[in-house]
Amino acid sequence: AEGVVFAQWMKDKYTAAFEPDIIDKTYFLSINLNRFFDQHRPEFVVAQYSRDLSAVMGVIARNKKIPALMVPHGSFTAIHDQYSKIEWKQNAFGMVNTPYEYLAVQTPLLKDFLADMPVLSKLVVTGPLVFGQKIARNEANISSLRRQYAPKGEKILLHAGTPKFRRGQRLINYETLDEYVDGIISLIKTVDRLDGMHLIVRYREIDGLSVDELKSLLPVSAKYSVASGGSFADYLALADLLISYSSTTIEEALQNNIPVLLFNPYQRYIHIKGVEISSENQPVKPSAVYNVNSSEGLEPALKWVVSNHLQQPKDTLVGLFEPYQCKLSERVSLKDFILEKNLQPSLR
Repeated sequence: AEGVVFAQWMKDKYTAAFEPDIIDKTYFLSINLNRFFDQHRPEFVVAQYSRDLSAVMGVIARNKKIPALMVPHGSFTAIHDQYSKIEWKQNAFGMVNTPYEYLAVQTPLLKDFLADMPVLSKLVVTGPLVFGQKIARNEANISSLRRQYAPKGEKILLHAGTPKFRRGQRLINYETLDEYVDGIISLIKTVDRLDGMHLIVRYREIDGLSVDELKSLLPVSAKYSVASGGSFADYLALADLLISYSSTTIEEALQNNIPVLLFNPYQRYIHIKGVEISSENQPVKPSAVYNVNSSEGLEPALKWVVSNHLQQPKDTLVGLFEPYQCKLSERVSLKDFILEKNLQPSLR
């Protein structure tokens, strides 16, 4: 409304409410954690994120010259546009841009991200620790799942995404709940028109959308299934192709030499730039990552991938995934790294 000024109100609100509350909570966390560190004196600190208690822990470890390693639980990739950069910059706080002395590099994609958004932590190339592990294949479970979902030898398309709560504030780099459902509907309708494929929607239930609610929103088709239980590793080992928008499941697939199709019908964000497929643009040769940027592009993309990529012997395509995997010769064993820092405190 005209004449209404919020600036002073916001300033007073911050000064009188937010600031003292933040100071009180931080002081409460820091004074107790500081006492704990003095009493027990840890030799090494490891965390998956640096927020609230774990953020204070990183600062105390730094002040007390105790080596501390951040192992981020999220996927960070090269930044391609100014708007996603703003969002990723905020997400990086507490994940990769932290007070921890060392930062674990689990895949080369994090290095691509840090090229645009450097941090003060020292990089330690560990390879996958929290995500991206090589699948420990349970052949009995995988065979059982294949008989269930692909009794006629169909190619398995696995959809796995990271929809955000309706109250979430990451509106560029992740799908909203509505977009998540809409994308799956487009995928189901496309697979329903094609032969030799079965789609598995791997869903991890979140607040605001139960499994039953999701199923009620999806069209009827015998060519897809919704799976919310069991081991994700078994489903990934079963998959011929992973379909996603932006998720650590993408890195899980790439570490296990499983091709990925990134479906971005909103033309808003591309998590990893690979080979774009559309009705007008067809790849010359297989790739580890494919980009489809419209609902209309799904059908020609799936046809091409199944006919030209998934029919190839897997051992001939291993080289496609090497740019997304840390070389064994570059990796540092986490155990050896911790022992080194404890045995040689002068290096800190």
